[in-house]
Amino acid sequence: MKNYLGFILTHGDLAYSLKNVMAKLMPLEIPFHTYSNNEMALEYIVNDMEKNYIKTRPEKVIIFIDLMGGSCWHAAMGFKKNHSDCAIVTGANIPGLVSFATNFSRLEWPELLIKIEEDARKAIKVV
Repeated sequence: MKNYLGFILTHGDLAYSLKNVMAKLMPLEIPFHTYSNNEMALEYIVNDMEKNYIKTRPEKVIIFIDLMGGSCWHAAMGFKKNHSDCAIVTGANIPGLVSFATNFSRLEWPELLIKIEEDARKAIKVV
């Protein structure tokens, strides 16, 4: 199994809800940590992410955030600055998370990131 590490970092309680829904749809096979900027200072979040990174020593890191350009994005970018093995997915949604969980073991990293983006975008429709 691939040694990946996941983070979900959002405004409000969204991170916890996204992780809970994903866990109900499928078993989580890699560690996923959730953070809310409501409850924690951004510096604390980045420090905790770093602690989890050191503890896990992953091959790759994926960070799902809700809003590009917001405070959560800035925290994720602060983490990514020191980790070239990290990808940030903005506009986090259930289809993107499920795509990651179902494809991470069978796709190589570049293809996985493309697949996540495709699946997350396909789920957004106006009808």
